[in-house]
Amino acid sequence: MKRGLSVLVAAGAFGLSVIAGGVAWTTPSLAHAAGDVAFPASRAGRCAGAFVAMVNGKDDASIRDFEKEFRADARRAEVPIEQRIPRVQGVRAEMAPLVVSRVVEGEEVVVYATTGGGQDVAVVMQMSPEQPDKVDGVVIMPAQEYQAPRRIDAAARGEIVEAVCGVLEKEYVYPDVAAKMAAHVRGKLKGGAYDALSNEGQVTAALTSDLRAISKDKHLNVAVTGQPLPTLDAQADDEEEDGEPSPEMDVEVARENYAFREVKRMDGNIGYLKFDLFVGSEKAEQTAAAAMTFLSHCDALIVDLRENGGGDPRMIAFLTSYLFDSKVRLNDMVDRDGKVVKEYWTLDTVPGRRLRADVPVFVLTSGYTFSGAEEFCYNLQNLGRALVIGEVTGGGAHPVKGVGARGHVAVRVPYMRACNPVSKTNWEGVGIQPDIKVARADALDRALEEARKVLRQKK
Repeated sequence: MKRGLSVLVAAGAFGLSVIAGGVAWTTPSLAHAAGDVAFPASRAGRCAGAFVAMVNGKDDASIRDFEKEFRADARRAEVPIEQRIPRVQGVRAEMAPLVVSRVVEGEEVVVYATTGGGQDVAVVMQMSPEQPDKVDGVVIMPAQEYQAPRRIDAAARGEIVEAVCGVLEKEYVYPDVAAKMAAHVRGKLKGGAYDALSNEGQVTAALTSDLRAISKDKHLNVAVTGQPLPTLDAQADDEEEDGEPSPEMDVEVARENYAFREVKRMDGNIGYLKFDLFVGSEKAEQTAAAAMTFLSHCDALIVDLRENGGGDPRMIAFLTSYLFDSKVRLNDMVDRDGKVVKEYWTLDTVPGRRLRADVPVFVLTSGYTFSGAEEFCYNLQNLGRALVIGEVTGGGAHPVKGVGARGHVAVRVPYMRACNPVSKTNWEGVGIQPDIKVARADALDRALEEARKVLRQKK
């Protein structure tokens, strides 16, 4: 699915992300993580220190410990721990090691750090309004985009709630659910549930939590942005595609090799491809074409999406085209009125070489695998082209767009839904069910075992 605007997902495409509370606590490595930088003794300060330590750590036990110690009850219930663990592992892979330069405590605790990829980030602790000593989530964004929370009064709180409701009522993919969400948060506002929220960040965090409680939609998000986003009135009618990235963004993604991490030929002439985002651009397609051409003579192919959080449907169609020798309909996009507004097909021609149609394909998944990465799995699974091995995925099937609501407050709103031509449905809320269910860490070994079994049977 569409990855949305970087200001709303904190440039999640290239090593930075918004984490809905998926943090962990491991005190022993804190000195290594932070050097001489002291963390505040407050609860939020302890959470911040725990998060940095977790990113630089390796164990899963610390994730479970944090869930018990710091996580708000509502957030802990929202996503099972077995899904949170691979999400944290994905964040580690993207960001480690975090090197902290300073920690600032005002209305919220902000950790300024540099990632392993050399990006300067701000790590912001979002404490729960309902449980002030517990954390709702941790937001990570480019350091230059962070702004201290703007204080607001009762009138502004009401304006934010009403503006967000207006966006949902006009754009959310399911109009009936939009109405329920709007009624829910308006009722909470009227009942005084938001009276203690004194800044925009607290309000947007509370709204995100309350809206997801009704919709169960993990793509839906309300956030404070560095720069105001265009309102609905200012946006063009067709927002299906993101278009090419800006020159500044293109330099950044090029340094990250357009999220392609590993391409290799393994024993037995089994190809292995790992990439962590479906980047939608011409230069990304050139990188993808080079990878697929390198793998085109393999007798089996393993595609590793265990750390892939989604991306652009154009790249999904582009890569999938290398796996078929004829034109195939992959996925449809349906608007809130039930109308098919976009069909995605494999391409008639591709640069380089395709895989032979009889080459078996295996796709690796984890609880971190989400959105567009799930579409890739779902398409191949329904077409009988690949065997999915790993864990149940995150369950997000709605493309999104960023819409300005009021000032710097914006909504990342799901405005369409996927509809598979074979199943006539999608994976929203349930995730991709693997053909072979194994722990994330065991998925590659199991895929190699299955690939070698198939290849032996072919002889």
